Amino acid sequence: MTGPGTIPTDTTATTGAPSVKSAKPQTIREFERALQTLGFSQREAKAVASGGFKAIHPTEQLSEQLKAMANAIAGINQFLKENHEEIIQS
Repeated sequence: MTGPGTIPTDTTATTGAPSVKSAKPQTIREFERALQTLGFSQREAKAVASGGFKAIHPTEQLSEQLKAMANAIAGINQFLKENHEEIIQS
């Protein structure tokens, strides 16, 4: 029990929910779900998450870009393997 003017340090004692810091979303989907639990619609949560989450967690977007680059390099390698004789002769 806390007295007047005191601030409880354990948020679960007063709200029944874990503190926000301990439940920090690690993916954009978790972030969207967290926003929905705060009252945002699914559409609103997606809109907020698409800009806000990427600003602080750019690795998810970079991961997609790296996959695209790896696929492009694999395609170039395959082309070179199939056409190396013709390339050398030209």
